[in-house]
Amino acid sequence: MLRRFSHVLLLGALVSSISCGGSAAAPTPLNVPYSVTDLIVGTGTTVTSGMGVEFSYVLYNYSTTAADHKGTEIQDSSQTGPFIAVLGQTPPQMIAGLEQGLIGMKVSGRRQIVVPPELGYGAAGAPQSGIPPNATLLFIIDLLQAQVVTAAKQPTAARLPLSPR
Repeated sequence: MLRRFSHVLLLGALVSSISCGGSAAAPTPLNVPYSVTDLIVGTGTTVTSGMGVEFSYVLYNYSTTAADHKGTEIQDSSQTGPFIAVLGQTPPQMIAGLEQGLIGMKVSGRRQIVVPPELGYGAAGAPQSGIPPNATLLFIIDLLQAQVVTAAKQPTAARLPLSPR
């Protein structure tokens, strides 16, 4: 009887999956708020909107159980090179939570930024970059440079791996 019941459950799950287009619903987002924590306060220029920035980063899935909340590592700029962008651009050159987290940071500083899905990649995620749907992200940022940028010195989109969705 139990074996027959498990087959019925399995069949029900299969029919449900097929009738819903075969794709699973996005996981429920974690209830973790946006936060910014300076791990090392820098001594250089303070970042403001409109400035060009260059930073290295490590990106993790946020984990409620892992040490320091660092879940699976998604990206590490030591593999791709530093990220270069101008803050406050339209369209934005990075996800909103990361851009907000850079404002006020000083060059030579290290900062942890926790980005909930609504300030990151949302329900769609960014599967091509290894970011699952509704992911809460944890960035560790090392700010290398910040400077006022003139129109002639805008970085190219080809150097922007963390583009918004």
